[in-house]
Parts: sequence; structure tokens; C-alpha cells
Amino acid sequence: MRMPTPLVLLAACMGWPSPAHAGHAPEAAAPASTSPAPDDPAPAVPEPAVGTEIHHAILHVEGRPWEEVRDALALRLPHTELLPFDDASFAGLGGQPFAYVEIAIEPGPDAEVALTIVLSDQRAYLRRFAPEADRPLRSIVTTVANTLVAIEQEQIEADERVAEIPRPEPEPSEPALTEPTPALTEPTPTPAEPEPTPPATNVEPPPRPPPYELGVAGSMLTIFGLAPAPVRAFAAGGGEARVSARLRRGALVELGLRFASRGRLDHRLWRNRLSLAGGYAWRGERFGVAAVAGPTVEPWTVRRLGTPTGVSAADQTSATPLWGAMMAVTPSLRWRVAPTLALALGLRTELATGVLGSGASARVLGLDPAEPPETSPTVLFTLGGLELSTALELTVWIAPPRSS
Repeated sequence: MRMPTPLVLLAACMGWPSPAHAGHAPEAAAPASTSPAPDDPAPAVPEPAVGTEIHHAILHVEGRPWEEVRDALALRLPHTELLPFDDASFAGLGGQPFAYVEIAIEPGPDAEVALTIVLSDQRAYLRRFAPEADRPLRSIVTTVANTLVAIEQEQIEADERVAEIPRPEPEPSEPALTEPTPALTEPTPTPAEPEPTPPATNVEPPPRPPPYELGVAGSMLTIFGLAPAPVRAFAAGGGEARVSARLRRGALVELGLRFASRGRLDHRLWRNRLSLAGGYAWRGERFGVAAVAGPTVEPWTVRRLGTPTGVSAADQTSATPLWGAMMAVTPSLRWRVAPTLALALGLRTELATGVLGSGASARVLGLDPAEPPETSPTVLFTLGGLELSTALELTVWIAPPRSS
């Protein structure tokens, strides 16, 4: 309700409250505002520094194998996932904070290491140091780990505030399908570096072969005549005893005595050959080959019913020895049965020739009891000329005892 003007003037003179404000509490005066006008720019207030936790790091290594540096660095940064420097690592982070760590190792014994660390907020830290000469890898990864820890704890200032993070150069290839972003997994704990195996001590060197070996051989053989003769093919059968000496480098000397015989028409031919040969014997762990050649002399005789009988040998009335030469090749298998004893089983093939003193081969003539007495003598045996013999032989090799 509005009051008349005279009453209002009277109330003002007496100090009464204005009727227009009757029933209302007096309002407190607002303090003067000290904030700037809305159009004035607000001053920048620096926030207190907080720690930067590095959970992911893209590792770029030059000068050493990446896996070697990664494994050694992972032991010192167990809470940080170390990723390779490739496009997949950048894509897999998906905008998460990370650190780019570049380790450039110069070649040479006095080389230095250039360390570059760039955070995802573009702060860069640059270091250059010389690793320890005796343990370079350990010195490098220790320095890198200490630098990352100092960055996390805000103990060092950035060398550059705005720095670009290098990206891997694309390889020239056909466009590939976009691979899905791999899911981030917890880093697999890397096993500790194995302790180096100490070098073996007291390793005995392989035994040296003996300076020489002596061999005693026995064989069973068959002789075949190769020269044209009235009686060809099988010439005789028998055996041979032989003594051999082999030097360490393979030189071989043999002395052999051969016995051979053949019977026909109540007659029997006996041949006894003495040979001296030299050559070379190659030997492996279980296999060996020997080749020899040398002169021979071979006495012979003919018996009839066990009694010596007169013979006619190429216009000679007596059996003179055969003079000739031989060469033989013997491959063999070898077994060592004791430190100084070995056995060898071989197949010996020999080619020999022999002639009488007159230069001709021998032909033994005799009478066939079934023929009339006036019949001409028959060629009973031929020997000499070109002959081939094969033998199966067993040799015992004896080496001198080794001096202790």
C-alpha cells in the first residue's frame, strides 16, 4: 500500500525506516571486486611439476643387436615396456604417453654413445658419453636407465622443449593390408643373463700316432693266369705270410713268402715265392688303403705221387726259379682292440709277372697214364707270364708302448 507523501517526508525526518522497505532486512554492502574485467586476459599461473611415469618406450639402437640391448635394459626397467622402432609400435600405443629412446653406438674401441630421449610431449633430452671399455653394454644400459629414471622424477631439465620424434622410413614394397592394432600385453619378464661357462681345464690333447707299427699278416689266395697258354685261368691256390713295417707318415715296407700248389694227372706243382715291396699306406679312423710294388723270386718244383720227377720247362730240363715283379692294392677295415694293438681285415688284389732265366714262361710237360706211351707229352702246368691273384688277409698291427 502506498502511503501519502507527507507521511513519507515525516518518517525521513524522524529517522524511521522507509515504509517501502518495511519488513525487509537491510542488505549488506557487497565488497569491491578485485577480479579483472571479463575482457582482460587472465595471468598464467605455473602449476607445480609432477613426476612423468614412462610405461612405454620405443627403443632405436644403432651399432649393436637390438635384442641384446633390449634384454639388458629390461632388467633395469622392469616397469617399462620396450618396443621396437617400427610403425607397428607407434600404431599400437594408440595415443598413450611414451618415450622415444635412440642409442647410437659409434664403432671402434674409443667410440662414444649418443643418447637421444624424446617424450611424447616433445621434450627432448640429449646426452653423449663414453662407455666403459671392459663392459660396454652394461655401462650403456645403466646410463640409459638412470637417465629415464631422472626424467620420471623431474631431476633434469629438457635440452629442447619442442622436438620431433623420428619415424621409421617406409620400405619400398607393395601396399599391404592394414593390420589390426595389436592389443597391449604385459611385458614378459626377461630371464637373467646366464653365467658364462668357465673354460674347460685339464683337457688332454688327442694322442699322437706311434712313430711306427709292425704288422704280421696271413692270407688265403687264388692265382689266375692271364697270358696265352695251353693251361689258363686257374693257376694255383695257397696262402701267404707277410711281415710289414709302417712309419707314422705312411711309408710301408713288406717282406712276404707265398706258398701255392696245383695238382693234375698224378702230378702236383709247388710254387714258393719270396717278395720284397715298398709303398704307402693311408689310414683313417676305421678304414685304410695300402699300395706296394717290388721284385719277386719264385722257386718251383713238380712231384708225382709225392716223389720229385724230372720236368721239361721251355726247353730246359730243370726247374729254374721265376724272376719277376709285383704290385698290389689292399683296402681294409681296422679295429683297435688295445692301446697298442689293432686288427685289419682286407682284400688284396695283386698283379704279377715272372719269367725263367731264358726270358720265357714255364710249361711243365708230362705223360697222361691213360694215353699210349708213344703219345706226345701233355702240358700239365703253366706258370709265369702275367698273373692275377686275389687274397683275403688278416693283419695284426703292433705299436710300441707310449712313454709316460
